[in-house]
Amino acid sequence: MSPPSTPPRHRYLSRDERLQAQTLHLAGHTQTFIANLLGFSRRQVAYAIASNRVTPKKRSGRPRKLTDAQVDELEAYIKSSRTARQMSYQALTEGPFAEWEVTQYAIRTALRSRGYTRRVTHAKPPLTERNRQIRATWAQEHLH
Repeated sequence: MSPPSTPPRHRYLSRDERLQAQTLHLAGHTQTFIANLLGFSRRQVAYAIASNRVTPKKRSGRPRKLTDAQVDELEAYIKSSRTARQMSYQALTEGPFAEWEVTQYAIRTALRSRGYTRRVTHAKPPLTERNRQIRATWAQEHLH
């Protein structure tokens, strides 16, 4: 028997999945057995069993400004070149994605949801001729 695969993180169980977990629990099965059988985490099964309601609560919060297709387009643009990767969120909203009429925060949130983060790039100093000769000499000396 192969070990159970890890279920995706932060996936909410649907009404039918919660109902399956509750029914199997009422039939006398353990939470671990139910989790392995249905492919959920044990914590998801425990929550579904402990919940008094089968229908999950509606998610709270503001709906996203960008659709999945727009986020796909944004991600493709970011991956297209080095200059695109280094553009600020503000520059993205004013430049290539100005027709979307969203703020820099919507762009930032969309990219963060796909796992992108921002970091300061380290400037690599140019390799001078003198340093090149020193490195070549060192490499020749340590060849064997």
